[in-house]
Amino acid sequence: MPKAWTRIGQTVFDFKAYMTEILVEEKHHIEQGKPTTNNLVASLIRASEQASHEDGTKGHGLSESEIYGNIFVLHFAGYDTTAISLASSLVFHVANS
Repeated sequence: MPKAWTRIGQTVFDFKAYMTEILVEEKHHIEQGKPTTNNLVASLIRASEQASHEDGTKGHGLSESEIYGNIFVLHFAGYDTTAISLASSLVFHVANS
């Protein structure tokens, strides 16, 4: 397998492990009643937990795989938007020089 593919595979594994660590940590904070942290991951988890507990049943909030999916999409969208903005800025800068 090409070295670049191996690196991509390792990156996917590391990203999932990092997101799992954050998910477990935030759920632990919720169980202990600690104050919320101000980040997107925590907000997704807390909103999902709150939706599940409001009616006394599990499953009405986001599943863990849905939370992972949302995190991935938002993370990718942020990088993609930044890359496009920087590339466009360079083109306009060079064109106007």
